[in-house]
Formats: sequence, C-alpha cells, structure tokens
Amino acid sequence: MRSFVAVEIEPEAQRALAQVADRLRRHLPAGSVRWVDPANIHLTLKFLGEIDNGDLLPIQQVLGPISAQAQPAIMTLTGVGAFPRPQRARVIWIGLDEPQDRLAQLQTAVEAGLAKLGFDRQARKFAPHLTLGRVRPELGVSDRQALAEVLTRERADNLAVSSMRSLVLFRSDLRPSGAVYSPIERFELGTGNHA
Repeated sequence: MRSFVAVEIEPEAQRALAQVADRLRRHLPAGSVRWVDPANIHLTLKFLGEIDNGDLLPIQQVLGPISAQAQPAIMTLTGVGAFPRPQRARVIWIGLDEPQDRLAQLQTAVEAGLAKLGFDRQARKFAPHLTLGRVRPELGVSDRQALAEVLTRERADNLAVSSMRSLVLFRSDLRPSGAVYSPIERFELGTGNHA
C-alpha cells in the first residue's frame, strides 16, 4: 500500500484554501491546473511509498514515541507560490509559518526515526507547504505566462490558522477520480495517546 506521514489541516483552514483556489481558478486558463480537493489537503512530512502490512508495526513503533515527545503548535497559512518558480510552475502551494519551530522539529524527528527503518532521507530541505494544485505539463507558453502573472499578483497573507495536534499515518489509494487518503493511525502530540 502507498503511504505517507502527515499533519492534517483543520476544516476552517481547508475552506480558506478552497477560496484561494477558486479565486486563482477564475483568473487562469481553463483546465491548466489539476486542483486538489480541499478535503485532501494536508502537510506531508514523509512520503513512504509502497509498504507491506508487515511494515506497519515498526513504523507505528517509531511514530508513537516521536509524537509523545513532540508539542502541539499553531500554524499560519500564508503566502502563495509555485515550485520551482511561478514562471515554470509545476506545483501551486500555500506556505506555512510556525514560529516556534515545532513543525520543523517534528519533521526532522520523523525523517530520522524512519531512516532507521531503511526509508531514504529526503534529499532537499524541508519546505512546509500545502499543495493547492498541479500545473498540467502540456501547458503552452502564453498560458504559463498568464499563470505566472496571476501567481505573482495573488496575496494570501495570514489566510488562516490550523492546529498541529497529531501526526497521521495515511494510506493513499490511487483511483481514476484521484487519490483517496485514509488514516491508518493518528498519534496525538505530547501525550503518546492514539486516537
């Protein structure tokens, strides 16, 4: 099963993300972006790829203690951007700000703990973001320019806040209609309790 470790985004923040996506959609060429369903938007800390049922227990045994030691936090959704940059956008995102650095500490701990189980460490630096949509690769030059202009103009400063209260091990099922994410287990931060 395909799986990943993430922090969920609260419904109010998901609604704010949907409003930004709708605003962007109105100014972009039709069909130029595959928008993520707001209910599926989450902050991925570690993509695990394909794992077997036998891998679940060791992963859970790593995530439980990490969650118990981590502290809850408040994240601010702020700023819109694109990877690698607006002129060559492949992914449209909203940034996350968490000034106490608990989010980065949690990601580092997850990365290190899962590396001990043989999962490859992420090569690039962790850049917390929420994916709003993926730009279609066949987009023409003029449409790409229009997209870059819209992204440069868009402001989504202090869009919403969302609590970081638990770490979630998710299963990802790919279907013709898109990916469906199902929580395998939630680990409350700072308590070690499982929800």
